[in-house]
Amino acid sequence: MPRQPNPILEATIEEAIQDLYKVLFNHSLSQVTCSHMAENVVAIVLESTTTLPETVLLQSHKIDTAKAFRHSLNSIFERYLRAMLTNAYERDVHDLLGQYQYEVGCMSFIIILGKKTLSPNAP
Repeated sequence: MPRQPNPILEATIEEAIQDLYKVLFNHSLSQVTCSHMAENVVAIVLESTTTLPETVLLQSHKIDTAKAFRHSLNSIFERYLRAMLTNAYERDVHDLLGQYQYEVGCMSFIIILGKKTLSPNAP
C-alpha cells in the first residue's frame, strides 16, 4: 500500500516522546523526528539523548559503566515507547529496532506495526 503520512499524528508522537524522555530521565531532547515510511513502518530519530549521569561517567573515563547505564535507559525507554506507539496507532508493535550512537548522542528506531486493531468500543 502507498505511504499514508499523517503530519498531525507524527507531530503528536514527537511531542509525546519529548515529554516521555523528560519525565523518565529528566533530560530534554534537542529534536525528535517521526516519519511514517510505509503502511506498517515508522522511523523515529531522537537527538541529544545523552543524560547528565552519562556525561559525568564519560568525562570520568568510565566508558563501560556509561554504556551499561545507557543500556538500562534504553530498555526502560523502549518499553514505554512501544506502549505509546501501540496506543497512538491503535496497532500492535510487531518489532522495534533501536540503535544508539554514543559519538553523537542520537537514537534511532524502525518500528514495524501490525494490522489495525479494533477499538474496544467497536461494534
